[in-house]
Amino acid sequence: MKLTQQDIATKLHIDPKTLRNWRKNKPELYKRVMLGFQYEEILSLLKKTI
Repeated sequence: MKLTQQDIATKLHIDPKTLRNWRKNKPELYKRVMLGFQYEEILSLLKKTI
């Protein structure tokens, strides 16, 4: 399931503008946050296949 920027912001309890600011001004933080969500998605898919 592909999450939107709004979905991610909601899960993190932050405003979507904050997420956009991280992407622009703090790219390493943004990258780590997105990797965390990708990791969750991969785990979810693996659980479904087992």
